[in-house]
Amino acid sequence: MAFNEIQVGRYNRLLQKLMSMKGGAPAPQLGGDIDAGITLESDRPEWQFLAGEFRAMGTTFKAADAANLSTVGLFNGNSTGVIGILEGVIVTSPNAAQADINIILGNTTALTGTVRPPSTDFRWLGKTSACVIGSNIEAAQTGTVIGQIRLAAQASTLYLPMIVVLPPNSSVQPSPPNICFQPSIINQAIRVTYFWRERTMEASEGPAGT
Repeated sequence: MAFNEIQVGRYNRLLQKLMSMKGGAPAPQLGGDIDAGITLESDRPEWQFLAGEFRAMGTTFKAADAANLSTVGLFNGNSTGVIGILEGVIVTSPNAAQADINIILGNTTALTGTVRPPSTDFRWLGKTSACVIGSNIEAAQTGTVIGQIRLAAQASTLYLPMIVVLPPNSSVQPSPPNICFQPSIINQAIRVTYFWRERTMEASEGPAGT
């Protein structure tokens, strides 16, 4: 790759954040050391372990409620110090009829019965996740619907990848950092299995513009 091809704005912004570099554009200083390439395989879990990334998987279920919307979710709480990266889900409708499932960001009803699953990498020796999975009911939907899944009766669907980044909860976030799944009508059960990973959040990875 020619020296000047990396000197575009987005590369400079990335290098400044990634390497905590101050001042002018860092690309000219690093141009001789950086190459762009095509990655054929970068999913080796042992590399992620060496970098301190924690992989988790967990299932949460909420039974049908005659007067409310059943909700399940994945949430990154206060002061965890980690970024949670949702990678995929299995969504299951245990209902006897077709169900429409809303995908919701920033649900404001607190999750209950929360669980911190262990890592799917046994080398973590019993450590559990920082993010939690849980459930609750709502009389009316909160948060922002970003999509909808239509499931046949008692059917499941796998969404992989489904990338959502959950920073730690704080006052600078516009809504709680969670992703929830909820039937669009009352009195329907819902089950979701989450696949995600966590890693320490660097100081340069704060909200956009900081």
